[in-house]
Amino acid sequence: SDQLPHGAYIDFNHMPICVVPATMLVLWLFYHGVPHPKGSSRQDLVTQVKRAYDMKQPLDEDRLAIKDGSTARSYVSFDTITIVSGVEWNGDGESLLASLRSTSTPQVNAEYINGIFGEGKNGVRDRAWLRFVSGHLDIETLKIGKTSVEMNVSKVDVNLLSMKVTQSMKNVVYSVYIVFSSSEEYIPKLSKCDCPNGWLFCSHTLA
Repeated sequence: SDQLPHGAYIDFNHMPICVVPATMLVLWLFYHGVPHPKGSSRQDLVTQVKRAYDMKQPLDEDRLAIKDGSTARSYVSFDTITIVSGVEWNGDGESLLASLRSTSTPQVNAEYINGIFGEGKNGVRDRAWLRFVSGHLDIETLKIGKTSVEMNVSKVDVNLLSMKVTQSMKNVVYSVYIVFSSSEEYIPKLSKCDCPNGWLFCSHTLA
């Protein structure tokens, strides 16, 4: 733990989660790759940390490389993906290709994107295309997972796509989570990137 960034490791056996300062909980969530609201109340932070700790959420190696504590406190998502069951991740190459090539997987084109995000914001679209063709997407980190989340006070089965995306000309790696319903419908309110604009319409998510 001596070699980890400040806040990445907290011994909750000696310091219960309920008494840990909110600033430390934010750092712990960040270094464990857990998205959470930027304006979270202290109770919301405690609940999210308890859930992640009980699920044995591992440390995020890419975020551990970020030494700037202010960065860790800034790059958080606007909304929470409230997972109510463990995530069954699958990173097998053949399985990933089979899922992506499935006839039930929506075809992403201009019409599909406009239907979700609306028309306009061509600057974001241009940057997303450049990320796609310039190798900013770390395909080796692509994973597909199945889990259940809380949405509108109900338990909903969803499919998650997770991938690491690098920022233009900066040594920063963002985690992108794309969420679809079990019927392959895209869920914008749960799909997030942990960049500063990740709760809106960012080029990392679009790429």
